[in-house]
Amino acid sequence: KPPPPKGPQRIREQFLKEMGLTEDDVKAMPPEKQQAINDKISDLLKQKEAVKQAEIALQKQESQV
Repeated sequence: KPPPPKGPQRIREQFLKEMGLTEDDVKAMPPEKQQAINDKISDLLKQKEAVKQAEIALQKQESQV
């Protein structure tokens, strides 16, 4: 059994699962639909990264008190 995917791939799979889609479904879509899904996933990744950075910054502030 392969290890669970990490980072962006895991988020992509989770997103597709929530949408009720598989990678095969996405591959069967017209290019503009694929691009729209990729854009949404990219936005999700950016949001998650921003939250992570904010948490790190907060932890640094708390440790300096």
